[in-house]
Amino acid sequence: MAIGIRKEQIRSVILCNDREFKRKSINFLNGSAFPAEKFQVETFAEVVEIAGREPMLYNFVIDGSDRSDDEIRDYLKISQEKLGDNLKILLYLGDHQAELKDSLSGIHPRLCITVGEMGKADFNRAFHLRGKKKKKWI
Repeated sequence: MAIGIRKEQIRSVILCNDREFKRKSINFLNGSAFPAEKFQVETFAEVVEIAGREPMLYNFVIDGSDRSDDEIRDYLKISQEKLGDNLKILLYLGDHQAELKDSLSGIHPRLCITVGEMGKADFNRAFHLRGKKKKKWI
């Protein structure tokens, strides 16, 4: 995230086909102090289009449970190439995709992968800046 940008300005995009996933995502984003506009889309092409016109787009939530493994890999690779390192991605996989988690983990530097049910803690972990490591004294 660029210096001087407040969390209240950060926009989010949600890639999903499921209404309940969208509703929960919006609630968790709002609860994580991201009240700015949220875009819900059903195709990755829409994500790329929105990112091209929204410089404040920093959060990306993906419901991968109904996407193929190859689609998910492509989304992550293209996100890295076209959308850059500032985009933070929260990817939800279905229980049937648990084995996919390890093979995806290195594709994007700001990727957080969760298997199973959604929770507010997932959104906090994925989209909030991590604290500085404490200095070790010898």
